[in-house]
Amino acid sequence: MLYAYDDSFEGLLSALYFYYTTPEVIITSLCNLPPLLNAETLETNMRYTEKFAERIIKRFGYTAYRNVYYAYLSESATRERDIIDYLDSLIRQDGKYAYKIHAYRHKVEGTIHLYKGFLRFKDAGKFLYAEMEPEYDILIFLARYFATRLNHTPFIICDRARNTALLHNGSTFVIHYIDESVQFSDVDDEALVQTLYRSFFNSVSIQSRPNERNQRRQFPLKFRKYALEFDNHDNKR
Repeated sequence: MLYAYDDSFEGLLSALYFYYTTPEVIITSLCNLPPLLNAETLETNMRYTEKFAERIIKRFGYTAYRNVYYAYLSESATRERDIIDYLDSLIRQDGKYAYKIHAYRHKVEGTIHLYKGFLRFKDAGKFLYAEMEPEYDILIFLARYFATRLNHTPFIICDRARNTALLHNGSTFVIHYIDESVQFSDVDDEALVQTLYRSFFNSVSIQSRPNERNQRRQFPLKFRKYALEFDNHDNKR
């Protein structure tokens, strides 16, 4: 029997508890449910969620729990099967499927590291605002980093790929779903700041010896869409 959970990490843990305590079931998330395939909706049971999280940490350690979380964030179409294979290998103590989970973690952590350097904020008046379209769902990992980096200045980071936004009021943060049409206007001086920023970027490059390959290596194209250093035509390359 196929069951689909609600795409949340809590829903995944609840579904895993159900999987390991119920014979002959298959679990998937609603976002990975194949078209034309019927599945029973599996409601998230927070008691199951907490019990399964505690069971992973107690039996295999916090690192294993984190590995499961990173695999969830990868949003891979096979993440549920890969996580189950990983947990089964931990039970057998053979480490057979650990490489897949470690690969997920490496990719997600690498994306987090890159966005810590490439994310660009704009002045929206009473708060700073940034947009991004990351390959993985990494908003939660950027919250504490930028809260400290920006000296507790209120800010919003919008993930346009998932229509979610991280809102930080200077002391606490929350993640909300937002409509894709929501826009945050820049203050009047922000356009001038962006122009000066692009002028600086152009001035430090050697015009007679352009090296676009090196620029793309140092600042990959997928991060340029919302970067202030590049004009619109640069962002669309």
